[in-house]
Amino acid sequence: MEPRGMVPRGNGRIAASGLFEAAPGGAIRRMSEQPAAISTIQPFDIRPTAFVSLGRNEVEGSVAAIGRHLLYASLILSTGAVAQTPAPPDAYAYIIWPQDGQRIRGAFWVRFGLRNMGVTRAGDNAPNVGHHHLLVDVRELPDPNEPIPTDKNHLHFGSGQTETRLDLPSGEHTLQLVIGDAEHKMFKPPVISKKIRITVTK
Repeated sequence: MEPRGMVPRGNGRIAASGLFEAAPGGAIRRMSEQPAAISTIQPFDIRPTAFVSLGRNEVEGSVAAIGRHLLYASLILSTGAVAQTPAPPDAYAYIIWPQDGQRIRGAFWVRFGLRNMGVTRAGDNAPNVGHHHLLVDVRELPDPNEPIPTDKNHLHFGSGQTETRLDLPSGEHTLQLVIGDAEHKMFKPPVISKKIRITVTK
């Protein structure tokens, strides 16, 4: 006896699915007009990509949050790039000695002057104070948004010194004082001295 639901065909069998039956002589005839429940076997389990659907309010809220973060970041970057310490009113620096146009033989002392402002060490964030920097043979002032460079032409006096001794080669030289804040940046507006010219002889 053949298993229920199977119809002989040659050496194999086919599924009848309840719609056909075997007739005498090996023929196959229709049993009913009811649709069969056909099972389809797929070799791969392929599923469509899942997409998240957001409502209008959720989308608008996300866009607004992103905009706020970008605004905060731009404000932080811009503030860090241009921030300068305000200078006290009427503060100004000057070179006490040597005087403009002076001829000097050998090594010499340079004495710093500062009015309407206090002298302190580097790193001191107290208001209305700063420390000296001496520019030797420098054509242009440093970038006000960056720390004053440290090299043989930009001399730092971060311990609050008000004088120094120089030994320059023979020839004409320029000297200029610049007052720096706690981070070695120039104040706003800059507190600087007049640039003087001297001639050194040996």
